[in-house]
Amino acid sequence: MKASRDTVLRRIKQGSAPKAQAPVRVLGVDDWAWRKHQEYGTLLMDLEQRRVIDLLPVRSATSFADWLRQHRGVEIVARDRCGLYAEGGHEGAPGAVQVADRYHLMSNLSQALEHTLQQLQIQARAKLVPETRPKPSPKLNLVEARYQRCRQARYERYRAVVDPGRQGHTQLQIAEKVGVRAGTVARWLNAPGFPERRIRSDWRRDRERGLQPALTRTHFSAGRIAALVLTPPRDLSATRRTYRDSFLRFCPAAYKVRRLVLQFRTMLRWWRSGRLVPWIKMAISSGFPRIAQFARTLRRDLRAVKLAVTEPWSNGPLEGRINRLKMIKRQMYERAGFAPLKARVLPLSA
Repeated sequence: MKASRDTVLRRIKQGSAPKAQAPVRVLGVDDWAWRKHQEYGTLLMDLEQRRVIDLLPVRSATSFADWLRQHRGVEIVARDRCGLYAEGGHEGAPGAVQVADRYHLMSNLSQALEHTLQQLQIQARAKLVPETRPKPSPKLNLVEARYQRCRQARYERYRAVVDPGRQGHTQLQIAEKVGVRAGTVARWLNAPGFPERRIRSDWRRDRERGLQPALTRTHFSAGRIAALVLTPPRDLSATRRTYRDSFLRFCPAAYKVRRLVLQFRTMLRWWRSGRLVPWIKMAISSGFPRIAQFARTLRRDLRAVKLAVTEPWSNGPLEGRINRLKMIKRQMYERAGFAPLKARVLPLSA
């Protein structure tokens, strides 16, 4: 086809412009990032037809309200929990019913759960009583005897560094004489006393206490634990169940927050909106700040959250389209503006 590149681009832009669209009854709206945490746009989709109908270059209540005024007939708006889209929906389509997205509800709950588990883990570690290392028994085994020999040799090097330092010798002179690095000399001279080496695991003390190494873990991944807590027990493998149970033994306070989040997940799974208000009250009075904050945000948007439990509409199809948009945007990195991007995202009209 004999045509210039500008002609092809112009025709594509003209063909992608929406022309005489049928009225949209169920509208899905979500944001996409021009630059993450800085600039965002808006993607609009007909959830009944599973079809992207428009792309907006900004994310604001005014732009969304203006779009709704130009496209009458919207009865249901499925949105995330962003207040901008809620405000724009009320201004542009006052009669439309707004439905909160189930995925974003679980995502926000997961973030609150992860932060709560991290704080509980910190509190559990703070309650551990620091135990002093027991004095070595008169009869040492091979490991303890080797440790004592290494400690004595290290202590002699420490004295060979500290004594000349008190006599006024320079750090470089001491390092050259003793045969250690200058940084080690500086650290030992500034230390308040002989720096004991920390042993990674005192297996003898654990054995005397009747503990196994797997049961003495004091650090867990908060993100991994949050995912395991939200997963039904029947879907967990033996390894994941052991990891979760070891955390619950280390931090028993997590049992209560686990019960809370599983109740919310069950409520969404079995469409039980009548349990939402009692759950919000229970979460606010639970004593977990992040979970209580999540519950208070649900109460501010109670009607949309109730419809999220009972209505079948969600932004799941929209998330797939946004993923496709990100791929297209990366392909066109720094080579096109909003108009060519919109031309590639929207379906080509006849």
